[in-house]
Amino acid sequence: MTECGLEASGFWWRILEIVALQMSNDNEKCSATYALSRWARLCYCHHHTVSKYLGKLEVMGMVTVGYSEGKVEVTIPNLLKYRDEYSKKVRHKAVL
Repeated sequence: MTECGLEASGFWWRILEIVALQMSNDNEKCSATYALSRWARLCYCHHHTVSKYLGKLEVMGMVTVGYSEGKVEVTIPNLLKYRDEYSKKVRHKAVL
């Protein structure tokens, strides 16, 4: 946030949503693969912006990015942890 502002924060949350939508309850693969142009449409920004923010997130260790055959694979290693924490919170609130 300090370096890139609210736009970067919104980008991070959108990437989380996109990757999470690719997961099912029994699937532990925390990644999504699309062409860079598709990532740009999904994130509502220019493909240069997508590349810039993915690069920054990768340097920070929040994602890993792989490039193959014109596709960009984004993996969020901690997404399972985030999902488990959210599930625990939801279950705890339901008990109350």
